[in-house]
Amino acid sequence: MTLRPDVPFVRIFVAGPMAPGDDGHGGDFALHLGNIREALEVIKREIDQDFGGDFLRIDDPSDQLTGPIPDSVFDKIDVADVAVVDLSRVSPNVMYELALLHTLGTPTIVLAFEQTETNPEKLPFYMSQEYVATLPNFQPGTIRPALAKNIRLLLENFSDPRTRQNPISKFYGNTALVDLASSNGLATGYFANFARHVLRDTGSVLTLHEAGLKGLVVFRPESVAEVAGMENALKRKLNGTGAEMELINWNDPSQIRNLYNLKKVGRYLIDVPAPLSSLQVSHRFKRVTEILASIHGGEGAEFEREIAKLEAGMIGSFFSTLRSLAIQMPGINSRPLIFMGLDEFVDMIRGESAS
Repeated sequence: MTLRPDVPFVRIFVAGPMAPGDDGHGGDFALHLGNIREALEVIKREIDQDFGGDFLRIDDPSDQLTGPIPDSVFDKIDVADVAVVDLSRVSPNVMYELALLHTLGTPTIVLAFEQTETNPEKLPFYMSQEYVATLPNFQPGTIRPALAKNIRLLLENFSDPRTRQNPISKFYGNTALVDLASSNGLATGYFANFARHVLRDTGSVLTLHEAGLKGLVVFRPESVAEVAGMENALKRKLNGTGAEMELINWNDPSQIRNLYNLKKVGRYLIDVPAPLSSLQVSHRFKRVTEILASIHGGEGAEFEREIAKLEAGMIGSFFSTLRSLAIQMPGINSRPLIFMGLDEFVDMIRGESAS
């Protein structure tokens, strides 16, 4: 049984050629999408039975929502967690959709015909990736085992950032292009303006402070809305632990203002990543929220779950970018950089106080 990812469900988008034509392997290109869908429905039943409930959800361009066709297709792509793309015929429309999936960092399984003497065409160079299945034909019975293997492999590694790598994201430092202006951009600014100064391996507050500081704890919220109240919540949770929040004013000529206003609990510097609050007004957050509202009516448990999944992904992107920057930049010691939730931190402080 495949290990279930820590998400309420996975939405799969299917793309492929829709115009009729002999595919040269006993079928018609216009039937490929339907055959992929038929194979996916069987896989869905198996995985839903393993995981319980309606876990895999399938969309393709023929399931139009409302409004112009490009908008409806892009809506589906924007909220997809996984994509299956048929490159048996290199259709300009399909390649355009694939490029959008890659800019979003959406894990993509590519299907194509096997290369033979009668079919000498190779996959486009950029498509040489891990999740590729080459097939002798596009009949449902042929598609299903190859697709099931790749879907289960992807689900087993769903939390691994490498599942979202593609030629475009690799070029931009393993970052989804669309995220450069939202959570990843926020993480870059947070690192450049604050974290890198604290984490310098010489001459920083961590290396020089008399208290012998152990690290910088950046609190990881469960939702964007939680950020604004995290500091007050921490003060309440610290009651009875014997520890309290202290302010430190630290002079640092490497910082643009030459002065830090830092907070400390025990032997840890702490910080609430306030820039995360601005994600709620980012274009991507607002756009995807609008799409999900059109699907679910803007309310209900299903809508809330989808919004929570969107926020979790953006928050995760912020922290993975922050970690990556700390590891990659020369002169920075990434080891004292710690990410944790409030309760985990308070439990750690309580345990250290007891010992």
